[in-house]
Amino acid sequence: MRWKLLLKQVARLENKGQKMNKRMQERADAYYTAKEQIVATMMEIANRIHNPPPAERKMPEQIVAHDITKLKQAHMKLREMADILGIETQALEI
Repeated sequence: MRWKLLLKQVARLENKGQKMNKRMQERADAYYTAKEQIVATMMEIANRIHNPPPAERKMPEQIVAHDITKLKQAHMKLREMADILGIETQALEI
């Protein structure tokens, strides 16, 4: 009779361990998926900044103060995101 109780306890512990393993795997999957999505988004942004569509390309005489302000704001937001992740970045020098 006592061994049945022990078997039930072992079964509960195994089930609990499986649930913990499943939760840990779900966490790890979410973590790595988030990292991949962040990198993909940053690559899209970098590619767009580096090679904008023809309609958004500007000749030097077309650049206005607002264009520089937008870039400064975007840079500050990127620095804030880096700070969240504990990454040090350089200040924008304009």
